[in-house]
Amino acid sequence: MTSHDTQSMQSVTEEEEQVKQEPRYMHSVLQSIAGCILYSMDGFAISSTGSSLAMFKQNTNSENVKYVFTCRGFGYIFGAVATGSLFDALNEKVHHNSQISSTFLKTHCHSLWIIFSVILLCSSMALMPLVSSVWLLLLLHLVMGFATGVLDSASHILCIWAWKHKSNTSAQPVVVSGIWQRLKGVLNGGSNAQSSTLKAWYNCVHLCFGVGALLCPLIMNVFQPIIIDAETTSEQIASIYSRQRLTFMSLSILVASSLLFIPCYSLVRPVPKQKHQHHSSIKEQFIALVKEFWSRKGATCLLLSISMTLLVGAQLCFGGVINSFVTDHGLGTDETANYVASTYWSSITVMRFFCIPISYFVSSKVILILSVVETIICMIALGIWGKSSLTIVWIGTLLFGAGVSTQLPVALAYPASIGMELTGVMTTGVLVGGSIGDMTIPTLVSGIGTSYLFLVILILMVSVLIVYVMMMLSAEVRLNRRV
Repeated sequence: MTSHDTQSMQSVTEEEEQVKQEPRYMHSVLQSIAGCILYSMDGFAISSTGSSLAMFKQNTNSENVKYVFTCRGFGYIFGAVATGSLFDALNEKVHHNSQISSTFLKTHCHSLWIIFSVILLCSSMALMPLVSSVWLLLLLHLVMGFATGVLDSASHILCIWAWKHKSNTSAQPVVVSGIWQRLKGVLNGGSNAQSSTLKAWYNCVHLCFGVGALLCPLIMNVFQPIIIDAETTSEQIASIYSRQRLTFMSLSILVASSLLFIPCYSLVRPVPKQKHQHHSSIKEQFIALVKEFWSRKGATCLLLSISMTLLVGAQLCFGGVINSFVTDHGLGTDETANYVASTYWSSITVMRFFCIPISYFVSSKVILILSVVETIICMIALGIWGKSSLTIVWIGTLLFGAGVSTQLPVALAYPASIGMELTGVMTTGVLVGGSIGDMTIPTLVSGIGTSYLFLVILILMVSVLIVYVMMMLSAEVRLNRRV
């Protein structure tokens, strides 16, 4: 046998081994579907708390129930950080320890962590309507926040592991040649197929979250409408809350139904890592890791996390305060204000559906810049005419929801579009930034009054635009240095 034949056989063997390591296409789809299921259950759980504050207040007879959101936020941070760190640590052990690579850890540890979190979420939701101690209620919301943080982080990491290492040739869309191909090249901005697919699935994941958040209050209102006025007797109120407890516990059973998709979770596989050619000391590896992080990832991660803090804060602040703005300025009744708020969340959900195909063909830069500029224009119009015209409020709410909806999933996938390796810790850091915005900015606006709603959000969106530009310029400088 000649040396040429030996080299050919070795190359064929390496190609076959690479094919075996890469997950099958259907496995990737099922992993992404599992992420969608997890995030929809996350939306169910988070939305259920706001619909049950009155019941919690009656059960505990305490004003401290307002702190349930703070406890849930801290629990979310702990769960998200733990999941990102755990997934990365397990990924490292699986691919650098031959004794572990073929054991139970590689196949089932990630899915067991997800299943454990779903059980925690269901248990906390089922117990919440039954407790009479406000401190126990806060503890349950802390546990619930931990579980939602785990599911949130896990759903995004599932998509990363599913689509990160797909080859460009197998994922390229079929396009018409000529003018459309040139236009697509300009809009796509050089984004590779992996990042385009990841953006599309991120939009799908966030769409499922919005569907879950919308369906939860609808289910509670359909099966247990809460109509309490001055003529409602104490017995009727007790009966209403009793039925609401049953509905609330039924929702926990619905969340538990996600355990039926355990086969999808068991398909989770860590991302294959490159083999190291040089075995350096622990100190050298640590120094190299710090330098690599701050030279390639640190600035982008920090700016992206800041943008998520501002963006998520603005998104939730607008949705939580717009109904109070309508009633405080005499633009409509409580029913009209609720319809305006529902229009806002509906526009977010619908636009994320349309953004799934859009994000595959349009680059992250174009989507982020155009959408944030559109939200700034909406806030300027609402600030000028919003206090005197309900029609302007309707239109501005619809357009602002459409503009802000596209930014969160696309921004999360932005590092992949510039060739940056996505990790669990990186994704978790960005999600934690959004959680901080959730806990701080709506509380700030509620304290200063609804009259400054549009001004505060305008400042936030202008800040987001500045952060986006800084992040993109930083990426361009890094790419030029590499060239």
